Amino acid sequence: MPGNEMVVSVIIPFYNIADSVQYCVKAIGEQTYSSLEIICVDDGSTDETSQILDSMASYDSRIRVFHNKNGGLSAARNFGISQATGDYITFVDGDDLVSPIYIESLIRGGKIDDVALVYGRAKTISYEWAKRGQIDWDNDVTYTVLNERQLYEMFMYEEVLPSAWARLVPRACYDDKWFPVGHIYEEISTIGKLVASGSPHVLINEPIYGYVMRQDSIVHKREVRPSQVRDYITALKAFEEYAYRYVPSTSAAAVFFRSLHYSRIVRLMGKASNVKVSRWRQPACHFLQEIRDNISSLLRDRRVSIGNKIRFIVIAYWPSQYERLIGIYEKYVSRTI
Repeated sequence: MPGNEMVVSVIIPFYNIADSVQYCVKAIGEQTYSSLEIICVDDGSTDETSQILDSMASYDSRIRVFHNKNGGLSAARNFGISQATGDYITFVDGDDLVSPIYIESLIRGGKIDDVALVYGRAKTISYEWAKRGQIDWDNDVTYTVLNERQLYEMFMYEEVLPSAWARLVPRACYDDKWFPVGHIYEEISTIGKLVASGSPHVLINEPIYGYVMRQDSIVHKREVRPSQVRDYITALKAFEEYAYRYVPSTSAAAVFFRSLHYSRIVRLMGKASNVKVSRWRQPACHFLQEIRDNISSLLRDRRVSIGNKIRFIVIAYWPSQYERLIGIYEKYVSRTI
């Protein structure tokens, strides 16, 4: 690795995504910034994922492959943190891909005013485009320096996604228990603590990360377990614990944040299996009532998209039609990506 450059540990978890391994790892290996260690964590795959990773590692000494028992995404990420030796860490999901200047853009952002943390934007890419590599990326990027309140508000409005990927963090900020093992929505539950851990922050204004959306992941209606609802609510509380130190809980951003996620939770409650309807009735009514109580401010808020305003009107006044509306939207997205 080149002399005095900062080394970035790129942690990539994989589980049974053999058809994505090559384009994902290839995009990392071809970065314009080359001082990398590429930590590939095979989380107990039963397809050809592990063999493909081993083959790719034989051609690039920066690639380190670990074959673990299946423990879930959080366990795989935590293990990657424990093995990282770089100055900084960034995460990439094993079925996504990144811009050729992904690492370079993050590193450059970290040099602005001794910034602690750097965040990038993402764009949605179809699986077919990812396989063909037909992605248009910006050749250069611009930056915005943000304080904690500004960044929390952007997360609340989902102007920036609260993801583990598309960010650059000093390795010292993480520990090997950072992500809660055995739970989902781990990115929402941990981003609040991360933002509060350092300042200032820099946002890359252009997309540098490609979130690959498979059509089957949109249309497939998987069964929802009660634990998923509980994990979601717990994650929101963990985020709010830190965010409300900087953003008032009565602010427009906070009202939108709760309303958006409450609408999603109510939908999950309706799909949860092996649960008596009465179990969710009281919390669902509470969530819906808060949306109704704030509907006027949500409709006036210029940072709320037309689509989300329609979402809130439908779920507040015609909740029985909400699932149908979301189904139509998902079918539309599946045809347009």
